[in-house]
Amino acid sequence: MAWFTKKEDPKPQPKLAAKPGAVEGEVELPPLARALDANERAFLITCCDNGTHGSVTWPELGIIRRASFYRVEGDQLHLTVTHDGGTPYDCKPRTQCVVSFFYRDRAACFIAYEESKGAGQRAELVVLRMPTQIAVEGRTRFRIPILPKLELTVALIHENRRIKVPESIDISVAGMMLSFPREADPGLRAEQTVQVELSLEGNTHRVPCTIRNHIVRTTDVRYGILFHNGSNGFDYEEDTDLNDMIMGIERFYVRNRNR
Repeated sequence: MAWFTKKEDPKPQPKLAAKPGAVEGEVELPPLARALDANERAFLITCCDNGTHGSVTWPELGIIRRASFYRVEGDQLHLTVTHDGGTPYDCKPRTQCVVSFFYRDRAACFIAYEESKGAGQRAELVVLRMPTQIAVEGRTRFRIPILPKLELTVALIHENRRIKVPESIDISVAGMMLSFPREADPGLRAEQTVQVELSLEGNTHRVPCTIRNHIVRTTDVRYGILFHNGSNGFDYEEDTDLNDMIMGIERFYVRNRNR
């Protein structure tokens, strides 16, 4: 048995050569984040001029608020909260949040940090430090894989026809990806408006949505759908309850993905 034998002293790790002017023991910091260029800043100003709707998410707090772009002032971006989900939120300076929105049918998002509110500012105003990067792409949220053992039931409602969805691939607060065998393709088209019915643990929500894409694959046909909810700038009466369901699906995935 070797558990009682003397262990050898660990060999010293080789020291990396310090750059000229560096102080020994100090960690070299990465370069500072760049500022937005003129075009990106102009893009945000245009969003403010148009009162573009979107959503603000505080991931660490589990809070989502609907908001609209209000103004750019110096190094700050102001957003007006249009729906607080029934739970007013107090500003917490330096708290990270994610702003996502649609502009000309393109999804855009950025990460920002809350600023301290100055005297006289409205309580419903969210003041953010100007972001350093804006991502414009086709997806605004991380999609959560839907585990079969979750027992989420999904159906599409179109022209008084209820179409049960055999497999749900993933979900986010912005939408879902659904799958049908090729022989059972319901034949929906991109840009059609339908309803999706989500049922889980006795709770059911019907959400208006748009078919964003129709993907024909070798083994199946997939539909990407966009929710007409608060996260995408729409008025949806059950917005808070729907968000709670989606967050519950995310928690279930985190706890059960490796089981």
